[in-house]
Amino acid sequence: NLVLAARTIGLRNTGVYRSTDAGQSWAEVGGFEANTDGSIVGCFVTANNALYETGRGVRRSNDGGLTWTPLNNGLALSFLPGVVAPIGCLAVNGETLVATAGAPYQAVFLSTDGGVSWRERPIGLPVGTNFIYGPVAVSEGNLLLWVVSQFYRYRADTGGWVRVSPPNGVGYPFRDRNSFVARGKNLFMIGRENNPPQQVFRSMDGGTSWTGFMRGLPTNQIIGFSRVFDLVADGALLYASATA
Repeated sequence: NLVLAARTIGLRNTGVYRSTDAGQSWAEVGGFEANTDGSIVGCFVTANNALYETGRGVRRSNDGGLTWTPLNNGLALSFLPGVVAPIGCLAVNGETLVATAGAPYQAVFLSTDGGVSWRERPIGLPVGTNFIYGPVAVSEGNLLLWVVSQFYRYRADTGGWVRVSPPNGVGYPFRDRNSFVARGKNLFMIGRENNPPQQVFRSMDGGTSWTGFMRGLPTNQIIGFSRVFDLVADGALLYASATA
């Protein structure tokens, strides 16, 4: 019945709230500063019997969101040493964590010790000025990352990323990828194939091919404005948050 929610206005946190009765009532959680520097809460992740939060770095809670501990050793941009990076996306699998920097930065970080330390891992990824890295997921021990319309898998033996599937054919989530969930070989992604509406795409072969589904999702979507916001998996169920 535990639910966490963040409220923001522009690039400013205006509160993080905690519910222990499935959303019937809420209490504000302290310690989330109201910054205007891009450090808004990016996401919450549940793993390892703990909660993780992204914003200005990564934080972990072992008591259901009441208190939070920073996990930011090494989580800094190469050109801004000493400054904790704003993190937009995070995936956790045991002691392995992968995080990507939020806009406007391009950076991906890897931790293999539960977040105690981090190292930037950009090898093999494209560099540009009009895109960011992410979202990310972990599938059967594989670290998976979207960059623009390309899909990458991390290779621990080389310390770099290799492209899995090229952007061609139909049924491919080309645009507006804003949530990524892995369940074994089954991967789920919010995106657009070409024009609206958004769909939930599924891959059953590790990301080589994709099929889009939109039944039950809102269809009155505007180009450039995402109306399907997030995916959450709970056992065999998949939930999507969306506007009407």
